[in-house]
Amino acid sequence: TGGDTTLKNWSIELVFDEEIHNNNTNLVDSSSNLTGCLTLIDVKIENLTIKSNDAICEDSVNLIRTDGSIKKLIINNSISDGFDADFSNIKFDNIYISNSKNDCIDFSSGSYTLEKITLNKCGDKGVSIGEKSLVDLKQISITNSKIAIAVKDSSKLNIQKNKFFNNEYCLLSYRKKQEFKAPHILFI
Repeated sequence: TGGDTTLKNWSIELVFDEEIHNNNTNLVDSSSNLTGCLTLIDVKIENLTIKSNDAICEDSVNLIRTDGSIKKLIINNSISDGFDADFSNIKFDNIYISNSKNDCIDFSSGSYTLEKITLNKCGDKGVSIGEKSLVDLKQISITNSKIAIAVKDSSKLNIQKNKFFNNEYCLLSYRKKQEFKAPHILFI
């Protein structure tokens, strides 16, 4: 959509056939470089609710150059990443993501505020923060994941209340790409 598009008080639900999901079918057409089952580009959002079950794309939901707020984000059983945001400025009220085979949440090059987050069974990272992102986490619970949070490549994380249970690693901080500096983590 164009840059003047605003989605206000919308509720979006993605439902996929569980049989296709179980066969690891991936619907992404690599020629477009769009990796989300739902991809929003250059959109303003306000008070959005997004639900996704059994997504069969590289990202269940992918937001690119999107500004605004998400009231509720619920994602279950993603074949790869649950949620991906790039070059965006978004405030989240409630997030629940479970059983993403790769990252539950992946942030790049933006500013993100997350009020209440519950993540369970993230195959790789619960929250991946990279490429000069600024992330404020208010209250987060991550369980049964490989890595609870990874902060990389000139990114900054401010974290308040956190609960990490049964994860291989709770918090990783590193420089992955040469063109970036070390990340910063502040416990508030």
